[in-house]
Amino acid sequence: MRQTSQAPAMSLPDILSTDLRLDRSRHAAPQVFAKLREAIVSLELKPGALLARVELAQAFGLSQTPIRDALIQLRDEGLVDIFPQHTTSVSRIDIAAARQAHFLRRSLELEIVHVLAGRPDPGLVRRLPAHIDIQQSYLGAPDRYQDFIDAVSEGMAE
Repeated sequence: MRQTSQAPAMSLPDILSTDLRLDRSRHAAPQVFAKLREAIVSLELKPGALLARVELAQAFGLSQTPIRDALIQLRDEGLVDIFPQHTTSVSRIDIAAARQAHFLRRSLELEIVHVLAGRPDPGLVRRLPAHIDIQQSYLGAPDRYQDFIDAVSEGMAE
């Protein structure tokens, strides 16, 4: 358990540009999880930011149960630290783990490029410029980082 200083508490709607409205025809907890995860990964919610269940419940217009479920899932992914009966905060970035993840991703991507270069697919070669155009459209737009990553992953999956 990492014990670190906490960022000052702020009102969730004040720090999130994310639309907090939910699709009432779907389960709430997965939607809350997805919205909070995106806010954390994009650094809209900064490491150390406090996440009060009561405030989250009010902001999303829900009871605390789906909020608790979403926070537990975020904890399981290492994105939040939950201190029972005390507080929940956005986890600090583990630089060593980030470097390791970067190394692994880069290694996999280089291997994929190596394999594809050894057996070029004319259809893939024709589609690559469109993928590159999509990726370039996201450059310089930090709020579209996840879209960029998704475009890169989609292009590599083909």
